[in-house]
Amino acid sequence: MSEIKLTADSGGGSVSLKGPASTTGNNDVPFVLPVADGSAGQYLKTDGSKNLSFATVSGGITEYDRWRLTSSFTGDATPIASNLSRVSGNYNLNFPLGTGMSQSSGIFTFPSTGWWLVSCGFLVKTSNSNSSATSYNIMYLQSTDDNGSNWATPTEGFASWHSGEYNQYSSGYCTQTFDITDLSNDKVRFSFDTSNATYGELRGGNNDQTWFEFMKLADT
Repeated sequence: MSEIKLTADSGGGSVSLKGPASTTGNNDVPFVLPVADGSAGQYLKTDGSKNLSFATVSGGITEYDRWRLTSSFTGDATPIASNLSRVSGNYNLNFPLGTGMSQSSGIFTFPSTGWWLVSCGFLVKTSNSNSSATSYNIMYLQSTDDNGSNWATPTEGFASWHSGEYNQYSSGYCTQTFDITDLSNDKVRFSFDTSNATYGELRGGNNDQTWFEFMKLADT
């Protein structure tokens, strides 16, 4: 077996590279080394055509962002367009991981293409005691692939209680995975619908009563 041996600069010892016992079909296998030594944490990869290069390890969560509704409101909103803020504060609430989402008038834009998990948790309250009190509340997670010309609703969350009751709280949740391929056109928003615009309240505040979460799962 052939071997290339390199002795240490000082202190003795050596490192070596050994060829395999044989190659497939006894062919010659060339490797073209990269022109630079890469960055810390990178690995050496091949393009399948003899060329080697340094690359960053993929996998793991590289993008994670969380937003909140900062104050409560009553009635419908299509979309929820104001009082939205990225979560921050004590207890290591240091969002985002990575670049993070951008938001304008309730329209959220992704920082990179890939498979994204988008989720929302919400808290609602009714404060009226008569029979017209709200009985249902729906959070719509909506998406567009044409920069808002058309919107679809792939999923929704539902929270309800008995009509005629008051000072009741209820919560809901919705989540969906999106394959984001076009950063200019693929976007999401959240819309709220209540059966009584006067007494159906979507709760907001610094303790994340209503929150919106964005996590990149993988590259496309």
